[in-house]
Amino acid sequence: MKSINQSSVQDYYEKVLRDKSDNNENLFASVSSVFAQLLSVINNDHPASLSAIDLGYGYGNYCLAMADKGFHVRAVDYVCTKYFHGRLQSLPESYDITIEQKDLNELSISKHYDLVVCKDVLHFLNQVTVEKLLTQIADSACTGACHFLTIFTDIKRCDSFGNALFLEKEANYSQAVLCDLIQRVYVDWQLDIYSELYKESNRANPEHYYFRANRITVIAKKLP
Repeated sequence: MKSINQSSVQDYYEKVLRDKSDNNENLFASVSSVFAQLLSVINNDHPASLSAIDLGYGYGNYCLAMADKGFHVRAVDYVCTKYFHGRLQSLPESYDITIEQKDLNELSISKHYDLVVCKDVLHFLNQVTVEKLLTQIADSACTGACHFLTIFTDIKRCDSFGNALFLEKEANYSQAVLCDLIQRVYVDWQLDIYSELYKESNRANPEHYYFRANRITVIAKKLP
């Protein structure tokens, strides 16, 4: 089994964002319909007081959607900040977004955020780090907080010849183990958990799926 090192993954995302190159995982896609619906019902009677954090913001579409809703957004990712800064500077409107370059493995959170977004990145971390990070954001949350997470489980990767690939130091969750973790971390929260089969294929050979997984979506709301 061939292993992939984490630095090559970071290099890939740096290149995609720098070149704005087409990619099979639709990194530049709009926010999901589930997230758009979630934003539409969030109370923003006092928008100046709303705070959000996007863990692994990528291209920044979720940050922009939250800022449009009235949130002050903290955007954290390990890619260089200049790509998102450049995008923001090119837009006609100004957005209340603070961008920070930091590896999520080294991130510590101890403050409340009204909305937490972490989309398609936690599988890159090891299980100890994932549990620590989720515990921190859950324990720091106040009543009414909402967390939106999408996490890949049961991942299978392969090269163009069908040989299995393994990403070093990744969580490698099964769906059952991840859901058990969510239930343990989010005690006394309202939880909605969805699962869907996710596949990525090479556009030059659409019948070859080099990445297969279950994508777990978690919407957690802190109860009084």
